[in-house]
Amino acid sequence: MLGQTPAPRMSATGRSTPPNIPDARAMSPRRDSAQIVERCETTRANTEAHAAELRSSLEDLSNRAESIQSESEKLASNNRFLSCYIGELMNKAHVTSSTSSGKVSGKN
Repeated sequence: MLGQTPAPRMSATGRSTPPNIPDARAMSPRRDSAQIVERCETTRANTEAHAAELRSSLEDLSNRAESIQSESEKLASNNRFLSCYIGELMNKAHVTSSTSSGKVSGKN
C-alpha cells in the first residue's frame, strides 16, 4: 500500500475529510475578539520578521552572485589574454624552429 492514500470519508457536516483527522471546528477552541486580534497581530509580526530575514538573505545571495560574476569575468579576460600570449609564443617558437631548421639544412 505504499504511495496509496485512503479515500476521504464524509464528516458529520457532509464535507469530506482526510481519514483519521477529526473535523477542525471540533478541535478549535472558542476565542473572543481580543484573542483573535492579538493572535493576528502576533502572526503579522512573525510574518514580517520572517519576510525581513528572507529579504536580507536574498540581498546577501544577490551580492554574492554579483561578486562571483565579476570574478568570473576577470578570469575569462585573463584566460583570453593568456591564450593569446601562449599562441604568440607558439608561433614565435614555430618560426624560430623552422628558421633554425632551414639554416641547418642549408649548411649540409
